[in-house]
Amino acid sequence: MTKSKDRGTYYEQKIAKHIRDRFSFDKWVCRRASSSGTEELEFGDIVFNDPTKFPAVIECKFGYGWNFKALWPDLNKIFIDFLDEAMIAGDKYRRTIGKEPVVFVVFSRPYWPQLVLTVHKLDINAVLKPKTSYVYNGVPYELYIYDLDDMLDYLGEEVFDDVRTDTTSEKD
Repeated sequence: MTKSKDRGTYYEQKIAKHIRDRFSFDKWVCRRASSSGTEELEFGDIVFNDPTKFPAVIECKFGYGWNFKALWPDLNKIFIDFLDEAMIAGDKYRRTIGKEPVVFVVFSRPYWPQLVLTVHKLDINAVLKPKTSYVYNGVPYELYIYDLDDMLDYLGEEVFDDVRTDTTSEKD
């Protein structure tokens, strides 16, 4: 395995653990993709044991060569490519599950906070709003960058709330 692949695997595991810790999920509820052999139900780098209860598609990217100029005022093409990967996984989710997922890319580099790139305008404060135009399958989208913990708060309140309560009550 290359250093880059090792870093990517480590970062995916770190983000999956962060999500589990945030929602008090057991390890089997949220994990890094391709670690169980159920690829037909894996959408993105982080997967949930029941994708119908957790409608989220999460790609993870960790790098060293990025700087603030890669994010604003215009988003660097590498981040557009990351978002394309997530949107393709979102399409697979829609075809397979029949629901609309929240699609986002979690990214960071050393000494940066965990940030989220998405096309979803949420009721949380965006860290940045790049000026870049983004078109996917002929549909134009605005781009938003949020803090990961703010995104997880949103998911907990708007998307995972009932499930989170059920999951944590099982542990009590």
